Amino acid sequence: MALYGLGDLVGDWSSKPNPYPSYNLRKISREEAESQTDGTIISESDARKGDGGLIYMYYRQNGLWPEEVSGFPRSTVADNITPFEPIRNVTRDWPPTLLIHGTRDTDVPYEQSELMAKKFKQKGVPFTLIPIDHGEHGFEGGDPQKIGEAYRAMEKFIKEHLNSK
Repeated sequence: MALYGLGDLVGDWSSKPNPYPSYNLRKISREEAESQTDGTIISESDARKGDGGLIYMYYRQNGLWPEEVSGFPRSTVADNITPFEPIRNVTRDWPPTLLIHGTRDTDVPYEQSELMAKKFKQKGVPFTLIPIDHGEHGFEGGDPQKIGEAYRAMEKFIKEHLNSK
């Protein structure tokens, strides 16, 4: 199951500066971002100092997310991250997958779920894609009724597939 999930970890959406105004209301300095960590790679927000969103915002404003999160240098991040990229590792043995994504997501583009759906179809993997029309990342702006239906579909999906094995 993937909520506003990503498939291509090093695509333009993550490795170039995020162009959306909401990501650029206030430019975050490198110093501000680096003040949230002691220099170690942090994937858990609890390990960050202060407002954990600042370091992420800095990475996205500057197109640094893939290498900063992975720890791989920009010159090799694409090659090194391939074994971990969902879009490049789907096989027919992939588990059934539910994708729920806002169609106006400015953090992880809706196209990421469309790409995964296309790959699942090519490989014969059972999947369902539920778009949340006008939904942002986290579904803000989407129809509350449709969001509720999506969460109920998620509950049904989890129960169905956890009990099937």
